[in-house]
Amino acid sequence: MESERKVVNIVGCGPGGAAYLTGQAHQAVNEAGIVIGIPKFLRLFPEVKRKIELAAVHTDKVAELVAGLDVSHAAVLVSGDTGLYSLASFLRKALPGCWEVRFVPGISSVQAACALFCLEWHDMRIFSLHSRPAPPELAETVWRGKHPVAILCGPANRPQSIARKLLSGVEPGPDTCRGSVRRRRSKPLSGIEPSRRCYAACDLGSENQIAWSGILCELAEKRFGGRAVLIIDRR
Repeated sequence: MESERKVVNIVGCGPGGAAYLTGQAHQAVNEAGIVIGIPKFLRLFPEVKRKIELAAVHTDKVAELVAGLDVSHAAVLVSGDTGLYSLASFLRKALPGCWEVRFVPGISSVQAACALFCLEWHDMRIFSLHSRPAPPELAETVWRGKHPVAILCGPANRPQSIARKLLSGVEPGPDTCRGSVRRRRSKPLSGIEPSRRCYAACDLGSENQIAWSGILCELAEKRFGGRAVLIIDRR
C-alpha cells in the first residue's frame, strides 16, 4: 500500500524582520501541524503552538527531524529566499519520497539591501561567503568590474575583512589566526581600485540595522558584524 503523501513548506522569512514576511509565508505556517526553525524566526509567528526550536540550522539534522514527523503538513523556516543559497534545495533532495517539498518564496537579503540603497540588481553577480569558502571567480569578477557584485557575509567573512583582502590581492576567505600567513593568488589582482564604490547593509530588518555606503578603502577600516550584505559596484 502506498504511503500517505505529506507536505513540508520551506518558508522564506526574508532578512528576519516581521515587515519582510509575505502573506503566503503566514498562510503556510498557519496550515502547518508543526513548525521548525531557529528562535529568531519562530518569534515572527507568536501564534504557533506546536514547534521545534533549533539552536542552529544543520541540514542533516533538519532533514532527520522532518522525516520523522507524524503530521501531514509541516513548515521549516529559513532565512531570505528559498532559491538563493538556501536550505530548501538540500531538503528537497534529502527527504524521503513520502514528503512533497514546496518552496514559499521570501525577500532575499540581496533584494532588501538593493532596495535600501535604491540599486538595480538585474545583472548583479551574487556570492555567499557565509560558512563557505570564496569561489575562485569572486575576486576575478570584482576585479573586472563589468557587473555589480553582492556578497552574503558571515562571522568569518565580515565586510571590512573582505574589502581588505580584495584590496591586497588576497583571495577572500575565513580570517585566520594572528601570525599565520595568508596565501596570495599566483597573479595578484592589484587592479581592484581603492575608490570602487561599495555598500554594506548590516542586521537588515532589525533595530540595529546599519546602511553604509562609501568606497572600498574606507570600508576596510570599518568594524561591521557578519550579518551583512556587501555590494561592490561595477567600475
